[in-house]
Amino acid sequence: MQDNKTMDEVRRELEALGYLKENKGKKDWWRRRVNSYNKLQWANQEDYLTHFINFINPKKDDVILDIGTGTGIVANALAEKCAKVVAIDSSESMVNEFRKKKENIDVCIGDARSLLFQDNTFDKVIARMVLHHVLVDADKVFSEAARVLKPGGSFIISEGVPPSYESEVVNDYEEIFKLKEERVTFTEESLKELLSPQFHKIDTDIFMQKDMSFLNWINGDDHLTDEQKEKIFQFRKNSSPKIKKAYNLREAGNDLIVDFRCLNIKAVPKKISKSTGFAVWLTGLSGSGKSTIANSLKQELEKKGIFAKIIDGDSLRKSIRGQEAYSEKSFSREEIIKGNMEAALIAKKEVEQGNAVLISIIAPYNEVRDFARKSIENYIEVFVQCPAEVCEKRDVKGLYKKLSRGEEVFIVGKNIPYETPSAPDVKLDTSTETVSESTLRILKNICERGFCRDK
Repeated sequence: MQDNKTMDEVRRELEALGYLKENKGKKDWWRRRVNSYNKLQWANQEDYLTHFINFINPKKDDVILDIGTGTGIVANALAEKCAKVVAIDSSESMVNEFRKKKENIDVCIGDARSLLFQDNTFDKVIARMVLHHVLVDADKVFSEAARVLKPGGSFIISEGVPPSYESEVVNDYEEIFKLKEERVTFTEESLKELLSPQFHKIDTDIFMQKDMSFLNWINGDDHLTDEQKEKIFQFRKNSSPKIKKAYNLREAGNDLIVDFRCLNIKAVPKKISKSTGFAVWLTGLSGSGKSTIANSLKQELEKKGIFAKIIDGDSLRKSIRGQEAYSEKSFSREEIIKGNMEAALIAKKEVEQGNAVLISIIAPYNEVRDFARKSIENYIEVFVQCPAEVCEKRDVKGLYKKLSRGEEVFIVGKNIPYETPSAPDVKLDTSTETVSESTLRILKNICERGFCRDK
């Protein structure tokens, strides 16, 4: 599981891996939404909840992961029928509002794209009305669900879908949500496509939520202004006859009554061999190309069926130091070593779980790199060599220019020493090599070590 980590510790690991980076507007959106979430008719409809629980088919010995748990409506219902429920949500506001009704529920903050659980942990993974909120890296939700499921386990999804898949109806569905919130529109076909690389034995089920109040659906989002709510209401009220028929729309006083269509889908992970975890640490001066190469390598690994995680130096620094991320104190030798070693420990855990990790952090001191090599199994050190004058000319982050103007900035290789690696596993020269050439050289080393697996 998560080794009884505190919420702050879990948040820090997720931030270091590049998740939980919601902008302020999105955080405010969730904070306001939580106030009215439990009043939403669709979320609390007893018939739908009963139908979905029956579709899940929980067993008394099951350990179930509920991702995007919200305020815990499904988790509490499941807890009555299984051994344990672990409920996670990326919104801290939602997690704080979760009200446990059973003792066999664990609740914590978490991101479905980077689950901090061991392989083969859960009998079932549940995602009710959550995937449409995953706007970036949605494929990682599916690969992570497959990883943490036990052999023969099930990934069970429930998503709202257009009432029919005719183009006019789908377009209308997308247009009304553009007025309401940013989200992904799913169809049965698109969800099956997302599942198919990792899952098989796909089973589907349709449930119609009948006689839903349209005003309740609009008013359930406190982030909307009265003007926006009225615009959405009039959009639906003035729909074409075809759209009205698709939703079985009826007027009732000042409200509209509609039927919502829910797609429930269940799939079993394909049997794949246990992946071998490994870590690639890209060290080099600022501007040498570490992050660019890390992202390029990530894409190449995905072509081989390996979904690597990137630990970025700036993200980790901000998660550890907060507002003091770029203060003079945080650039002392002691603080740099402390932060780099924390990155090494995060990478160590990921590797132990069979994951691939790409660490794009300068790590200027041999002490840290030696620590990483001793601590992390299947460790590959890559020296991204580039002359200081070339890095300064690139100046991707504008740091060198700030230093030349006399501003207080801290740059490794300028006012912070960089100890050149003595025996890296791969030595690049990004002043002469292309990104593709550098990437393929690292990939060759990874494959020669046997860490690549077939799709």
